[in-house]
Amino acid sequence: MRIYHRYQTIIEDYNDFIDALRRPLRTTIRINTLKAKKEMVLNMLADLEPEPLPYYEYGYRIEGDRIGNRVEHFLGLIYVQEATSLLPPLIMDLKPGLKVLDLCAAPGSKTTQIAQHMENTGLIVANDNSWERIRGLANNLDRAGVVNTVITRYDGKVIAKKITDYFDRVLVDAPCSAEGTIRQSRMVLYHWGLKNIERLSRLQIGLLISGFKALKKGCLLYTSPSPRD
Repeated sequence: MRIYHRYQTIIEDYNDFIDALRRPLRTTIRINTLKAKKEMVLNMLADLEPEPLPYYEYGYRIEGDRIGNRVEHFLGLIYVQEATSLLPPLIMDLKPGLKVLDLCAAPGSKTTQIAQHMENTGLIVANDNSWERIRGLANNLDRAGVVNTVITRYDGKVIAKKITDYFDRVLVDAPCSAEGTIRQSRMVLYHWGLKNIERLSRLQIGLLISGFKALKKGCLLYTSPSPRD
């Protein structure tokens, strides 16, 4: 397919790259310390053989599937989250009391993680422009026990017209071409195209500009290295 040809022209170890795409991703979870202490949750998950991620104290790879059927998931003690999705909040220098804008927040993986690292204090504005995605966002915030977050529904490109020069941190997890999710779903191959990439790049620029305008002077904006999750 064209997507593979595109990579062949820019990736030196192309064959290794293709081999990596064929290997399924292992399930990764985050322990939610807003609901319980890490040690207690690990004891509950012992049958899944949690393997700690080397870069994050609350992230674990686990064995098994159907994690969403477990009581730990139902109670919000854990959040199933891709390993790369865990990274942005780790570099945001989060602390209690900050004001944070998550510009493209749904379904809430990073929003709930940000709330966890802020110890449910300060303010998070979790924005998305889709009613359907906002319903999932609201459910995840509730399940995770997040109480410092308000949900807004705006076009992210114009939200700075409503809130300007206000936030200490802004996260822009912009919609993307989803090329990085091929290992999760081959369906990406059927809607991929250069025209779609060009359209999304224009959207991403608009979101970044809006995010910068919403940021207080001297504060920081972060983008996500991973697909929306």
